[in-house]
Amino acid sequence: MAIYRCVSDKPNTQRFITSYITDALEKANLNLGVRWADGIFYPTGDKLLDLELIDFSLSLLDKYPNEKKDLQNALDNYNSKSLYGVVENCYIAVEGIGRQLLNNKRTLDNNREDLLRLLQFSEYRDKIFLNYLSYAHEYRRYAGENRHDLKPEEVEGFLYLTCLVIRATLRTNTENK
Repeated sequence: MAIYRCVSDKPNTQRFITSYITDALEKANLNLGVRWADGIFYPTGDKLLDLELIDFSLSLLDKYPNEKKDLQNALDNYNSKSLYGVVENCYIAVEGIGRQLLNNKRTLDNNREDLLRLLQFSEYRDKIFLNYLSYAHEYRRYAGENRHDLKPEEVEGFLYLTCLVIRATLRTNTENK
């Protein structure tokens, strides 16, 4: 990872490193439990979900570098088996996307209605989005001792759900233009 970051000004070298690592992981005789994306090793989950949700979401965020970094921070926390930091960074990533789409500095909670109007989700997608926001808001609101204990599968689910929200938000916004 360090070498990959040191050659950030040499995309051809980064592509070579990526192809070499990807090839080595594919040739491994057993599942090593990691995958390589954007210069970082991540734990493998469901291969299809990782590809379609996490990798695709990261690629969508190329135009949103700060939000991409927030999602990567969430993935780093998850990768290091830390249950804390994932929900927070996921929320911050989605909040930043909302701010950029609406061109303001308001919180995600305060942007909720305007964002839903902009995206024109169906009533069912609205419910998913609103429940996502409610979960994250409650989690962030009760920081410290009052925060509920997270379970690994809950954190993983929130991470995947964040990627669904990012994917739906950015794709829908592009289609509505």
